[in-house]
Amino acid sequence: MLDLDYHDPFSLSDATLKVPAESVEAYKASDWADYFDNIVPLD
Repeated sequence: MLDLDYHDPFSLSDATLKVPAESVEAYKASDWADYFDNIVPLD
């Protein structure tokens, strides 16, 4: 039976995607931004 009230406690939108600094804007403009609210350069 499918539980339609189920809420996944882990969401990628809460996670941070670290990418090469020169690629941050490209990732933010891509489909990755649909999944990650936080796209930042690698340290």
